[in-house]
Amino acid sequence: AAHYGSATELPFAENSFTHVFCIEGGVHFKTRQKFFKEAYRVLKPNGYLSIADFLIVLVPKKFSIQYAFGWLCSKLWNAPIENFVKCEELKKQMESIGFVDVVVKDIGKFCIPGYYNESMRPETLAQLSKIRGWFNTYVGGRVIDELILYVHKKNILTEVIVAGRKPHSH
Repeated sequence: AAHYGSATELPFAENSFTHVFCIEGGVHFKTRQKFFKEAYRVLKPNGYLSIADFLIVLVPKKFSIQYAFGWLCSKLWNAPIENFVKCEELKKQMESIGFVDVVVKDIGKFCIPGYYNESMRPETLAQLSKIRGWFNTYVGGRVIDELILYVHKKNILTEVIVAGRKPHSH
């Protein structure tokens, strides 16, 4: 059954699921860390949280051009600036909540250029235009895709896969 709700206030009882998956949504949650707490709550002991998401590679200094660029990207992508963390910080966030066996794997070089190339194919654009509309495909989508590729090439943004396990209860 499908449910409508907030990822940071999951409408399920504690210990309900053996697995929680999140595909490229966590960067948009207010905040990703609140989602981790909710995922932990609804997971059964020995259950797994698995995510694919965007992370930053470099944390820019406040009041720098890079920080201003990050702030702009957070507004364009509807991604709270609190979610702009590095791989090490994401792992620490999950472990501080209680997850064990946390693995964070950088897969950006395998995903982002291929995604960009696929999104530029005329056949892909034609299909996306049917779903999103012309403006969101050829203007909004192009701006976001160009920004994602640009910040990836500048070693600012990457894609990761992450897994963590809720330990057995005692």
